[in-house]
Amino acid sequence: MHRENLCRLMIGDPARADDLAVHLQVENLRRSRFKSGAIPRSDVLLRALPAIRAPIAGIWGGADAFIKIRVDDIRECVFAVARNPEIQSYGEIAVFASKLRFILPPQGSGSAGTFRFLQQIDLNGLGRAGSVTYAGTTEEAVRMALSADDTVALFVQFPDPDNERFKLIDELGGHVVPVIDRNILRQHVEGQKIYFPQETQVTSAGWLKSARKVVTACTPLVLFTGATEKIADEKARLDHRDLIATLRALKSEEVMAQPGVFTRMWRRTKEISASSVEKLLHLTDDVRSKAKPLLDQAKEATGKAYEKAKEELRDLTDGASPGGPKQ
Repeated sequence: MHRENLCRLMIGDPARADDLAVHLQVENLRRSRFKSGAIPRSDVLLRALPAIRAPIAGIWGGADAFIKIRVDDIRECVFAVARNPEIQSYGEIAVFASKLRFILPPQGSGSAGTFRFLQQIDLNGLGRAGSVTYAGTTEEAVRMALSADDTVALFVQFPDPDNERFKLIDELGGHVVPVIDRNILRQHVEGQKIYFPQETQVTSAGWLKSARKVVTACTPLVLFTGATEKIADEKARLDHRDLIATLRALKSEEVMAQPGVFTRMWRRTKEISASSVEKLLHLTDDVRSKAKPLLDQAKEATGKAYEKAKEELRDLTDGASPGGPKQ
């Protein structure tokens, strides 16, 4: 199994996947300090790498096992959930992060990875979160978050109001909070934006109420496949190359199945104008700016209390020394 994985994904020349290579692969897996979980199937690294401030070096060959076909209009979006009616924007979540309790999906999930990434790029906001709990499932996280006014859940999801998670939020009396601000939208990888502001439908229309929509940060769905050069049969290799060219030439609406869940999601999401985005971001900026004096006062008070405690501890230490207090 390990030799097969090496040949398929890591080593271009099968002859190089010898016993030594297999041994090193087994040892690397045994000594790994974390479980990769859903990392290979998610965009956790895409979100986390821009926040790393240390130098990063990498070595790779020219026979990559995967190639990117296209980046499409279907986007996975970031949502927060709260019961407290005063929490309506990411600004409130960031300002009160140190006082809120955050309930997240499992620790190895893409949602948990996204939360950690947002903390890294917002040290003075979400980065101050002190209470973080991981639930067994996303549904459990939503239920726990909607059990009190000081709890918030955050998860990543394709925006489909018919999804059971969105229905659960509505049934439990909660509401979806958009996760978006200037700093989130500034994130790039290799010159490409990670997040885009997108209007998404989070509840379906009913007899007595209209559908609810929010504008939140969303990241595009990337379509990729195995490298054509890895295919040994010449006819299959040509067919694969032709398939890639065909998919790249198609319009977005032609890529999605008709009808189907992705079609519904595409129809229920849309990019909004720059002026609308600016108005939305201004609301978050306003919340942060109004709270800044209070936060500065709290930091100053905390600093003074800390210094006073140090002085009192020093006096107690001096008084308890064998020679008694210093004269």
